[in-house]
Amino acid sequence: MFPEYTILNIYIIPIRYTTVKKQYDVRLKELKIKRGISQVKLAMDLNLSRNTISRYETNQREADYETLIKIADYFNVSLDYLPERDRFSGDRREAP
Repeated sequence: MFPEYTILNIYIIPIRYTTVKKQYDVRLKELKIKRGISQVKLAMDLNLSRNTISRYETNQREADYETLIKIADYFNVSLDYLPERDRFSGDRREAP
């Protein structure tokens, strides 16, 4: 009367936001060049080391969430703009 069902093993694999944020290195470089800011200046303004900024840009290190927020605020862009999730310039004041 009722169809037979087999029980399948279902595995849930969590998707971490690090898979998305690894792409922010390109945008960070672009924003620095566009604004004429050096790694040293950015590091000083964000209270980080120049080596840390360099590692973010070369994908040798990942910024934590708080640092990503600081970077986005510094350049006045959205968090979605950093990992290239939107196609607009990222400026919060611009209307799409």
